[in-house]
Amino acid sequence: MDEEQGVEKKDEFPLDLVVSEDKLHAYLLPKGDLSSITIETVRKFLKEKRISNGIVEDQEIEGFLLRGGQQDQPWLVARGKEPTPGKDAQLTFFFEKDPHKIGAIRSGGAIDFKDKGEIPFVQQGAVLVEKIPVVKAESGMDVHGNRIPIQEAKDVLLINGPGTKKSEDGLKILAKVSGRPELLLDGKVCVFPELNVDGDVGLGTGHISFDGFIKVKG
Repeated sequence: MDEEQGVEKKDEFPLDLVVSEDKLHAYLLPKGDLSSITIETVRKFLKEKRISNGIVEDQEIEGFLLRGGQQDQPWLVARGKEPTPGKDAQLTFFFEKDPHKIGAIRSGGAIDFKDKGEIPFVQQGAVLVEKIPVVKAESGMDVHGNRIPIQEAKDVLLINGPGTKKSEDGLKILAKVSGRPELLLDGKVCVFPELNVDGDVGLGTGHISFDGFIKVKG
């Protein structure tokens, strides 16, 4: 804790003020007879010390004065507001975003390069992505009335592409058609009712099993 400088001699009070290092708590420490001190006197003292935020109610100050102060320990007279951290928004995906594999490992450790896993398929109306909204951070304020900043939480975009639609609350992406869900590089979530194979079906594509239309250009 660091102790504030005293007031001028002509306005000297039988009180000391102690402010915590984080400026979130201010304490009074009696250093003499408080019998002639009033609530207004205490508030004047606090004003001269630039304490303006989180000051206790008058009845608490009155109780402190009636008890003659607490000579052995500081008395909390003002409490600032600590900043409240936020939470980043998050996306939960209900389909495999990267379903392609090199191959499947068989018994004995051999790899079947033609088995690259199942191609995802969703039914119309299925939930593809759900967003947990950002929880905004709240800045604090010290006992001097100064704002205590805090880093803002990060939001994320929920972008629907072809074959999808957003829920009414805007927090989900739903499949508008049955087909293959895909997350594009630009962040769009899509559902394609057909599977396009640009070349030949072979080792590069692996076995193809898809419930929708399959177009093979090779």
